[in-house]
Amino acid sequence: ALHSQYQLSKLAEIGINHEMPPDMLEDYMADFTAMHLDWTERIDRNIQLRILKKTLTRLRQKPLTSTLEVHQLFWRLEKELAFSLSLLNAVPQAVPEAERLIEEADLNSLYYDLLLLVHHTLARELMELDSMPPEKFQDLYRGWLMRKLVVAGLTKDKLSVSQQGVDPKKIEELKSNTEPRMETLALVLQHVAYPL
Repeated sequence: ALHSQYQLSKLAEIGINHEMPPDMLEDYMADFTAMHLDWTERIDRNIQLRILKKTLTRLRQKPLTSTLEVHQLFWRLEKELAFSLSLLNAVPQAVPEAERLIEEADLNSLYYDLLLLVHHTLARELMELDSMPPEKFQDLYRGWLMRKLVVAGLTKDKLSVSQQGVDPKKIEELKSNTEPRMETLALVLQHVAYPL
């Protein structure tokens, strides 16, 4: 259907081919990323492009070769991509491991794996405070709490939709272990550490 629409378009009329060599397609995807994905404060366009490319390639299960594939797969996954990028913008330290998950994790539970990764990475950030000067703690706590709110909201959104095909152990870990621990950490920071 997309190919027949392309044949009717001005692009086909003026002779632009939707099949592109890899370097041209990479440039096209960079422009596509800038046009279709929201700007994020903590992860730049290059990271967004990598996440987009890895996600679309994983879904297609072979390298992308056409602008039509990029559009078709993007519109099919737009909500999931926005979810992933929002999570990773909140916890940019999770990006390298998230890229590995996108390439290897079971597709049915990928977004739950990303949630678990982001929660664990965010919690680990607090353990790294020992190396920071104490006068920076308040700013770090405030920033951490703001990012934790984003992660908590995205977690609630994901848990409110159907979890068909997702490993029940991952959902249980998220609901009964990971999320309550993050809430406890946030309460301690908010009511004990931050006021000091």
